[in-house]
Order: sequence, then C-alpha cells, then structure tokens
Amino acid sequence: MDEFTVFIQDNNPDIVALQETFLRPSLTLNIANFTTHRNDRMTHRGGGTAILVKNSIAHRRIHIHTTSVEVTAIVLEDQPLKTTICSLYKPPTSSNISLISDLLKIFRNRSQCLIVGDFNARHITWSPNSSNNPAGTAIARFVRSSGFLLTAPNGPTRTPARGRSSTLDFGLSCGINDITAEAIPDLSSDHEPVHFVIATTSSTPFKQNCKTFTNWNKFQDLISSSIPGNPPITNSTDIDQAINYFNSQIHTAINQSSKYKPIINQLANIPHATRIKIKEKNRLRKLWQRTQYPPIKAEVNRLQRSIRTDLKSAKEHVWDSLHADVNTATDSVHKLISIGKKKRK
Repeated sequence: MDEFTVFIQDNNPDIVALQETFLRPSLTLNIANFTTHRNDRMTHRGGGTAILVKNSIAHRRIHIHTTSVEVTAIVLEDQPLKTTICSLYKPPTSSNISLISDLLKIFRNRSQCLIVGDFNARHITWSPNSSNNPAGTAIARFVRSSGFLLTAPNGPTRTPARGRSSTLDFGLSCGINDITAEAIPDLSSDHEPVHFVIATTSSTPFKQNCKTFTNWNKFQDLISSSIPGNPPITNSTDIDQAINYFNSQIHTAINQSSKYKPIINQLANIPHATRIKIKEKNRLRKLWQRTQYPPIKAEVNRLQRSIRTDLKSAKEHVWDSLHADVNTATDSVHKLISIGKKKRK
C-alpha cells in the first residue's frame, strides 16, 4: 500500500481505476483526499474492482449488472454530458460471448463513457507482439462493427516472469474523441499502470448507440417467479435487504429478457484527426465561396487530398484487421473473400 500511495502522490491523478483488488469487506482501502467505490468479489478469492475519485470532483456511483465482467462505475456530475467512468476486470475464464453483451449494457445510450481495465484480451491491433485470443478477437470485431473507440498504450502493459509481454489493459469509449494512453513502469506489479488523459473540450454530439429489444412477457414471468409478494420484515435491516433484493431482481430480469444491438454511427469510424481536417476544410470552403481568394482554394484542395489519403489508410487498416481474424477452420475465409469482392466493386 505504501508503494501505491507514493505512486498516487507522484502522479496526482483525478481518478484511479483498480482491478484485481483481492479485497474482502473486512479490508479497507482509504487514500487521503479520495473517495473510494469498490466491488469486491464475494464468491471466491481474487478479482474485484474499485474506483478512487478526488474529493473535489462531483460524482455519484452507479450499479451496472453484468455476468462475465466485474465492474465499478461512476458518473461525473459536474459536466453537461455526465461522463461515465467504469473500471472493468474480465477473468480469463469468463464467457467471451457474454463479454460483448456486458459491454453493450455499460455503453447503452450513455452520451460519454470510458471503460478502462484489464480485459485479458490480446489482438495484434493493440498488442502486436502477441497472438490473438478469443476475447481479443471478439473485442476487435465489436469495435470495428460498432464504431466505439479503443485506446491502448504503445507498449505492453503486462510483462510476465515467463512468456511474451502483451497489452491487456486499455480503454473503450464512446462520445469521447481525444484520449491518450501511456503505460507507466512505476510499480512492482506484473501489470503496468496506464495513464489516460482525456481532453474535456473534445466530444461528439450525443447519438443513441444501442437499441434494446425486451421481451416483456418473459420479464413479467421472471419477476413473478423471483420476487415474493409479501416478504417477512421485522426491522430496518430487513427493509434494506428487501429493497436491495428487489432492485437486484429487477436488473436481472431486464437483462435476461432483453437483447442489445449497437447502432452503427459511421462518423465514429473516421479517425478523430481526420474529422478535424474535414471540419477545417468545410470552414475554408465556405470562406473561399465568399472571398474567391486563390490561396484559400489551394488549401481546400490540399486538405481534400490529405483527407482522401487518411480515409484510404483507415479502410486498409480495417481490412488488415479482418485478415488477421481469419480462421481457416471456419467459414470466415469465405466471408472474407465475399467482403473482398464487394470492396473491389
């Protein structure tokens, strides 16, 4: 704890997201000038997540019920768009199918959301020195299809005593364009801390990012079978337990009776730097239409050429990522060939 406290003092972060805290309710986690929110694993040893927030930052904790990942989440109250920050840990053995469903639950129609943590997911897109694993392939496809932003440091975040280094710790976000990530080798853990910096003035207009399909008949059946009509209550403790159980069953029922589908916003697939160029090109084009000043027209043409090059590079990057995901034991090769044919048309 002394090493961690010194690290906090030296780096002065606004928010700290922790994974694999290994905490039990009997153990405390207190850092001066920070408010602690934690989600301890109660079933067996290990796991657990937490978020530490500076006392000067207005925020509130929110509870997001997931099945394959452990999360602690807060909402920043002093910003117009109410940014959500989530600390996530995915156990290596948890379901990769449920992982995508859980990510959609976290992102679901939040104007700005940043998920950071240990995803135990490897993919050459963000971890070029290691081989892809199923979690990494699932996240790469999810990001590619949904338009959410993945931000990872340039170097590895985990260096085991034996074996290759890899990047398992990164961020996923929506509604936030300008994020940087840097691994800091300052602690003795095999996972290096990752420092995320968010430009608070950079954001995209809020768009619905998920569509929810709920089977309300199934929801009603689940509620009827899981919540007793008249629970025995004799004191205030029983009241609190009944309320917590009621809320938990409501969330569980809505999750079990709903399906979530991402709404693809094409703008999110264009790199942030390219969007800035497009905005500047449009501004200069309007100015040239008013002034007919030749140097402005020349700059518009230069930006247009640069934008075309950027968009071509972005498409090639997606193609390379698709190629890396090909599995010759499945029909993915046929799907890739089909995509290639469409690309050439």
